[in-house]
Amino acid sequence: KEDEKFDAAKHLYMEALDMEQDVYGHYLPQTLNAVGILCLEQDDFRAAMEYHRRALQIQKKQSSRGEQSKYEMYETLVRIGNVYYSERNNLTNIRSKGVDYKDFIASGFLGWIANAHDMRGEYSKSKQFYEELLQIYTTKDTKEAKRENALTLNRLGSLSRELGLYDEAMDYHQRALHLQQSTSSAAKAMTAETCVLVGMTKIKMCEYKKALDLFEDALLVLKSSLGKRHSSVATTLSQIGAVHFEMGDFTMAMTTLTE
Repeated sequence: KEDEKFDAAKHLYMEALDMEQDVYGHYLPQTLNAVGILCLEQDDFRAAMEYHRRALQIQKKQSSRGEQSKYEMYETLVRIGNVYYSERNNLTNIRSKGVDYKDFIASGFLGWIANAHDMRGEYSKSKQFYEELLQIYTTKDTKEAKRENALTLNRLGSLSRELGLYDEAMDYHQRALHLQQSTSSAAKAMTAETCVLVGMTKIKMCEYKKALDLFEDALLVLKSSLGKRHSSVATTLSQIGAVHFEMGDFTMAMTTLTE
């Protein structure tokens, strides 16, 4: 009976898709996602993935219409992530070794899904995808892989900070910093930006003097490398102002924030 209900619901959605094609000239992403959810409930992973990816393609074309369309894209990416993990962890697929997501991973979906969870405030889920991405980059020895490895470590550190896991955040950022410092091609600005992230964690740990030293050292590098009007410079100045505020030096806080 459960299967009959799913089949009936799917039939109605398919009729809706036909009507949408006639009226709008294209399918609505919401309907495609609804069909994808039904397919996932029936363990039809490939069909579920196809419907969600078609929804995402339409939403990407509409992404210039404002913030709402972006959040709809994030929701679809989360749905795609659900299919990915459900199929990969499906017992039948594990036994038959029938799951192959090489193309899916190579196309960058893991990072997109991780970012979508981050934007929705779902930090623990975001970490799961970034951790998997980190494992992939760690196995590669190219300059680009090392760069992405450091960026991913910093994203994991920032997520850990948001979750209140400050020691863990420090570990991620320190690993990123070590990787950048050991790579001759790493830009000084990227290393300085990592130092800013370390400083932001130090603030959370109430180590204000250490945070301030990190910010001031990073600010010199960022100004010389990127220019005084770069967003990373503005972020660092904002953090310096926040530290002075926490230390009770309100005059310095205002001076820094208005620089």
